[in-house]
Amino acid sequence: MFTPPPADPHKRPDLGPAPARDPEERAFLAAWLAHVEAGRIGTKLETPEHIRAATLANKRLVRGQRPLSER
Repeated sequence: MFTPPPADPHKRPDLGPAPARDPEERAFLAAWLAHVEAGRIGTKLETPEHIRAATLANKRLVRGQRPLSER
């Protein structure tokens, strides 16, 4: 069984999530944000109409609704 070490009552906890304090993680996040700002990440391609129609039909089927073709 794991027993954590006792907490030091005089030590203040680190602020922020652990990845934000890790220098390698900060470098990764900075590079990722640079890609986002440059427009290489986050630009969404348009979904073809036949795929959107199939997705909508599947969602309606899962919800127990009648297909649009039966209305």
